[in-house]
Amino acid sequence: NSAIALALQRKGNGTVPALGLHGRENAVKIDRDGVLYYAWYDASDAHLKFATQSNSGAWSAVQIVDSAGDVGHFVSMALTSTGKPAMAYYDSQNADLKFAQWDGARWVRQTVDSRLSTGLYPSLAFDQYDDPIITYYYKTGGDLRVAFDVGNGFTIGTIDSTQDSGRYSSFAISNTGVWSVAYENSTTGKFKFASKAGKTWSLQTIDGNTRAGGGYTSLAFDPTNHASVSYYDAWNADLKFARLSSGVWSTDTVASQFSQGLYTNLFFDGGGNANIAYFNKTNDSAVLAAGSIGNWSFTALAADGGRHLAVARFGNQSTFSYYQTANDTLALGQF
Repeated sequence: NSAIALALQRKGNGTVPALGLHGRENAVKIDRDGVLYYAWYDASDAHLKFATQSNSGAWSAVQIVDSAGDVGHFVSMALTSTGKPAMAYYDSQNADLKFAQWDGARWVRQTVDSRLSTGLYPSLAFDQYDDPIITYYYKTGGDLRVAFDVGNGFTIGTIDSTQDSGRYSSFAISNTGVWSVAYENSTTGKFKFASKAGKTWSLQTIDGNTRAGGGYTSLAFDPTNHASVSYYDAWNADLKFARLSSGVWSTDTVASQFSQGLYTNLFFDGGGNANIAYFNKTNDSAVLAAGSIGNWSFTALAADGGRHLAVARFGNQSTFSYYQTANDTLALGQF
C-alpha cells in the first residue's frame, strides 16, 4: 500500500548519497514523526531532486522528481496532513508553473499555469482539507496570481494586477483559516500584503518606505494570530521585520550593518518570539535573529555560506539548509 511504499522510500543506509551536490534553490520540511523531507534544484543537470532522512539519521536514495528540461527553480514544498510531500516550482524550459505530489508510490506531475511566462516565486501550502494553494508571479503581466485545487483541477485567479506585483510571494494560512500572502511591488519598491476572507482579496502596503524592493519575503502568523513578515530592503541592504496589529503595520530594521537580510525564513518559537534565519552577504554566512520589534539578539548559524537558506522546525529544534560556496553543495545544520 502507499504507506509501505513511502516507508521503503525512507529506508536508507546511513550515508548521504550526493545529497545537495550542485544544489541551489531548496526546501526542507519535517513531518510529525520527525522525518526530514529535502528537495533541491541541481544546477549540474537542471533537475528537481528529493530525499528523506529518518528520525534515526538514515538517508533515503535520491529521487528525481522532475527531469523534463530545466525544472525545479524556486521550489516550495508543503506536506499534507498525512505527511505526503508536494512541490510547486518553476519550469524555466517552458516558463511554466508546475506541481508535483507524492501519491504513495510515485511523483505525479502537472503543469498548473502555462500562459506566456508565469510561475516564478511560487509559495505552496495545504488547507485544512489537504487542498493545495499556490501563489506565484505572472511575469508577462506583472501580476500576483493564485492557483488552488479543491478536487476538480487547479483554478487560477489574480490577486494583485497593480503595476508590477508578485515577486517573492510568501503564502500562509492564518490560525483562523484566512489566506494571506506577502510580496513585492517591483514598480514602487514597496512590500505588500493581501488577505482573503470570503471571496475578495484585501490589499495593504506593509512598508511604504522601501524604494528598491529587495524581496526574500517570509510570512508567518504568531501565536496570537498576528501576521508578521521578514524581508530584505535592497535600498539600504538591511534585514527588516513587520507586524500587523489592529490593521496597522509596524516595521523595524533588524540588522543594518553591511549587507544582510537575503533569503529570510521567519517562524515563531514556543515563547511567541520571532525568529528570522537569513543570509549575511558581506560575510557569506547564515545568521539567526530572535526577539521582537526593538529587541533582537543574534546567533551565528554557519560561517561557510548561507545563500539559498531554508529552515524547517520540529518541536524546539530547527534544521536548516544552505549553499556552501567553496564546495558548490548544499549543507545541513541544526539550531
